[in-house]
Amino acid sequence: MTYRVHRVIAAAHRLARELGSTVIGDEHLFLGLLAESDGPAAAVLAALRVDPAQAGARTHDVIRERQAYSGAGAAPVEASMRLTTRATLVFDRSRTEAELLGSDHVGIEHLLLGMVRRDDTVAAMVLADLGADAARIREQVAALLTSTAPADQPKPPPRFPLPTRDPAHGNDSS
Repeated sequence: MTYRVHRVIAAAHRLARELGSTVIGDEHLFLGLLAESDGPAAAVLAALRVDPAQAGARTHDVIRERQAYSGAGAAPVEASMRLTTRATLVFDRSRTEAELLGSDHVGIEHLLLGMVRRDDTVAAMVLADLGADAARIREQVAALLTSTAPADQPKPPPRFPLPTRDPAHGNDSS
């Protein structure tokens, strides 16, 4: 996992504690991801015209609704917290996304993809409501990764062969 993912986890832990939760859920991970104002995930959300403040507000609404329903949020919170099953699945899905994209590490962009891989997370629901469904997010991540590929990593070939110039004759060779 990258440094940014570790920052998201730390932010999720802090936010869960502040919100009175006894566990770190996928909703806390999403809030932690939204707190990363730069980097790949922020670029993807910006390209999709998702306002992080609006997404965060909607996520807080979901958390308040869940706490009202379950009565959670009033008990003292322990220093160490476990991940919910759904949050653990987000990390499993993120690893899968990283592997599918040929990466040997889980970056924040893979974490975002792991959050929306299925529609059972708060992130998937909130982002879909804001017009950024999983397919659009996946397209943006792919575009971002293609545009930021390191020089030593080959970029995919163009769909159609481009004409080449024959320097000896000054014309196209195609």
